[in-house]
Amino acid sequence: MNNFELFKLKAAGLTNLNILNILDYQKNQDKKLSLRDMAVVSKSKNAVLFMEKYKNLDVKQLKEDFQRFPTLSIFDKEYPIELKHSYNPPVLLFYQGNIDLLSKPKLAVVGARKCSETGKQSWECLYYCKWLGAWN
Repeated sequence: MNNFELFKLKAAGLTNLNILNILDYQKNQDKKLSLRDMAVVSKSKNAVLFMEKYKNLDVKQLKEDFQRFPTLSIFDKEYPIELKHSYNPPVLLFYQGNIDLLSKPKLAVVGARKCSETGKQSWECLYYCKWLGAWN
């Protein structure tokens, strides 16, 4: 399945877990699935709604949206291995900038939109420790 096909499945309302179910099934069964079969295998909460949305996608507009940024799918060799082995990894990533940076050491910060004062202080400590040379 190519990156645009993954994008279409997301646009039709499937979650990453739904799509991962499809990909696992296809890998194990080594066969292409019909839209109805994908709806069943995905374990979508509303298979009929998914199929209707998929059939009614504006493919031309979707293609334009898709082509705005380069993508990496879970199948690409550049896809971050740490992310690939996490629970519920995104099947498709959009990126901007230097993709080679993915091969360098990384730090991820995950948090709420309204950060606590402790969270801000922790981030500042991490940031300054890195740039002052405390970490290599």
